[in-house]
Amino acid sequence: MRRIVHILRTFILFILVVVFMSNYPKNAFAYDHNLDEWADKSFLIIHSTHNYKEARGVAEESSKKLGLELKLRDLLENSKIGLTFPKDICKDNDWEYPCYIARGRYDDGLYVSVEYSNAYSGFAEGLYIVIVLGDFKSSDQYLLETLRKAKMYYPDAYVKSTKVYLGCIH
Repeated sequence: MRRIVHILRTFILFILVVVFMSNYPKNAFAYDHNLDEWADKSFLIIHSTHNYKEARGVAEESSKKLGLELKLRDLLENSKIGLTFPKDICKDNDWEYPCYIARGRYDDGLYVSVEYSNAYSGFAEGLYIVIVLGDFKSSDQYLLETLRKAKMYYPDAYVKSTKVYLGCIH
């Protein structure tokens, strides 16, 4: 008897949800495209190259020298788009392989990463860039201190700002 009551309650709840959703405006859950989907981000670039293996080597080396975590996200070199996540990550996110999402969306902080320059507006194209990412203004004191430290090992290091897309990627 208790089982029948449980099944009946579940069925009634299901019917209520279906009725509620069918009467709800079709666009009620639509994303508000008037919201600002872009954010300013600054990147400390310590090296750039057309060679992925070189960039990865510099990233590993700089992680130790700067005392920052190396976060490569399992990215692989890809001849079509520069970098890609492994096939299973693309598939798990319903993205077509090869797939790549650049740093800067919701992964702020200071760490070393290799990214592909084509993913950033205003960056020279076709380069693997070794970056230290931050959600900082280009004048932020901590970022400037990190830049000064990086320049001890990488004299050409510099800060470059760009807009990063924060909207839906599905």
